[in-house]
Amino acid sequence: MHYPPNNYRELQRMLKRLGFEKFSHGKHMKFKHPTRKPTDLTKRPFIVISPGRDKTFSQVVIKELIKNFAYTEDEIKNAC
Repeated sequence: MHYPPNNYRELQRMLKRLGFEKFSHGKHMKFKHPTRKPTDLTKRPFIVISPGRDKTFSQVVIKELIKNFAYTEDEIKNAC
């Protein structure tokens, strides 16, 4: 797998390796972590990804993981 993930499936695999669980089905998938919560309580406690997004979208998700869920870039690279 590449860093950052190149497509929807790689992004989904990365989130699962980080411990996120899918809790929604349909066009837009929602992933929630069972123990990690956003550091800013005004942020939503899940990540939404939709199919058909490009590489720049995965970079946005990675920034959200680092900022809101207190992951390090090394943890994310290891999950890729």
